[in-house]
Amino acid sequence: MVPGFAASYQGFGAEVPTITHLLLVTYRGWGLFALFVPLVWWIWPDPRTRGLVGLIAGSILALLLLAFGLWAGYAPYFALAAHVT
Repeated sequence: MVPGFAASYQGFGAEVPTITHLLLVTYRGWGLFALFVPLVWWIWPDPRTRGLVGLIAGSILALLLLAFGLWAGYAPYFALAAHVT
């Protein structure tokens, strides 16, 4: 994890939220999710709908990763606000 990030939390007497810690530990592996779309395209049985299914699967995965990233990114602010006040 990023040492400066954790140190700033310890200065407030708080710990990094679990979801943010998970984000900081796993962000390098998120590129592997890009392999999901070609995998879906490759294993889909109907060649006429492969592109559409790949597009839908990739869009859903991108929205889920975006939601997780936003949640994990803003969780520290909410945790500090609850701890400081």
